[in-house]
Amino acid sequence: MPDMLVKLYGLPDRYAQMKKIERLGILVRRPNPWEKAALLDWVREHFGCTWPAECETAFAANPPSCFIAVQNDSLIGFACHDCTRRNFFGPTGVAEKARGKGVGLALLLSCLYAMRDDG
Repeated sequence: MPDMLVKLYGLPDRYAQMKKIERLGILVRRPNPWEKAALLDWVREHFGCTWPAECETAFAANPPSCFIAVQNDSLIGFACHDCTRRNFFGPTGVAEKARGKGVGLALLLSCLYAMRDDG
């Protein structure tokens, strides 16, 4: 699969997507440092044993170079950037039960805007 180049200066509006998922009770935010272990366990449980190592590198940055999606105090998705390499997006994943609601798009846009803001 070829790499995709994204024009970070021409991103779609993220606020409409955030409002859409907020109406479903879903919040996208950066994880707190004390949530690292729980996030890595969740990623391992839902997506296997290779992504947690990549996800862990997100916590080397301050703030972490990842975002999480939370609904009813439960983790339902995550997305990382600048983990594999600088200016790379991923890994990312949404729990099966939460798919089709726009969570993945909200996580993607959060990461792309963060990458743009970081230069």
